[in-house]
Amino acid sequence: METVQITRDGRQWTWPKEDQKLLQVFDQHKDINFILDYVTDFTCCIQAGGACGVWPYYLSQHFGQVYTFEPEVINFQCLSDNTAECDNVTKQRVALGVGSCGISMHRDGFEDHNCGAWYAKIGGGIPMVSIDSLNLESVGLVQLDIEGFEKMALLGGLKTIERCGPVIVIEEKPLPQIKDALAARRLLNSIGYTEKARIHRDVIFTC
Repeated sequence: METVQITRDGRQWTWPKEDQKLLQVFDQHKDINFILDYVTDFTCCIQAGGACGVWPYYLSQHFGQVYTFEPEVINFQCLSDNTAECDNVTKQRVALGVGSCGISMHRDGFEDHNCGAWYAKIGGGIPMVSIDSLNLESVGLVQLDIEGFEKMALLGGLKTIERCGPVIVIEEKPLPQIKDALAARRLLNSIGYTEKARIHRDVIFTC
């Protein structure tokens, strides 16, 4: 898959040539300002599903450190290029989850031109790491847009979440690859988080 240079928000971005749908993120990234109204600790942010770098780029303007995770190879290449100037963005081509087993990336045929539709399945050669393995002392925001893998990522971060009490934002939508679209919500409710607001399909939870 090739990449191209596009101009958005007055700067150049490296972008997957085939993509026609993920581009809508440029109409949505200002949602960050709404999310930040609920954040009180701007030391560190954990972000996964980086939309080719758009989310971590803009989050880096507000947080002291951003940790971002993107397992899909071309999306990660774009993310790396698009955040190269951001000294406070740490990026890894891995999935967030539980344990150390690998994952593989998949995309349904009807999503051929949507580079935001890649999703993870257990089993494969791409590493998976947990939020808890980062051993972060302070986290103010966890923002996940990982196509149904949100519960897995949260399970791997329960100790960090309990210790830091970050604002948590998850995308909540029905997807063919998951049986239960509300699984992550129920997990958050079980550890004392409640919904505070919703913007588009992103739901903001605080404890």
